[in-house]
Amino acid sequence: MNMKKKLFNLVLILLPFLGFAQIGGSVVFDPTQASNMSTQIANTTQQIGQLEKSLEYMKKASETLNKVNGYVRDVSTVTEITNMYKESVSIASRVRTDAQRIKNPNTRKRVLTNVSQLLTSLTSGVAFVNKILTNDFFKMTDKERLELLNTERRKILIKKSKLTSYLN
Repeated sequence: MNMKKKLFNLVLILLPFLGFAQIGGSVVFDPTQASNMSTQIANTTQQIGQLEKSLEYMKKASETLNKVNGYVRDVSTVTEITNMYKESVSIASRVRTDAQRIKNPNTRKRVLTNVSQLLTSLTSGVAFVNKILTNDFFKMTDKERLELLNTERRKILIKKSKLTSYLN
């Protein structure tokens, strides 16, 4: 069931791109950039899936390890971060679809390039959070872990805000 949900989410994310690639005629379109962005979105979505697996492990561990108070707090923080990653990828997908309405090719290219750069940065962020969760997670102090997660949370908020600014 979980795999079906992931496939369904991936199809929802990629569906607008498939339609966008079919548009011809009046819309000037850079297929290489669109392909790269589709790949970035797919890669980021895959990494978010890995993050969700780590989060699921954390949730199970937190249920059995009631003595680790900070761990439960970390589960909430990682849940929030994961949701922000998902929202950011969703916004990027919408911006990519909406970019077809931008009349000026230079403006459209600038928007798509900026969104692509933000997606690259998001992908790096997801990889970083996955590292925090998998590499010596239990050896870190609560303070160290929380500082790293809060720093990443702030970065995602900024990136998400930038992506949102391209909507319309």
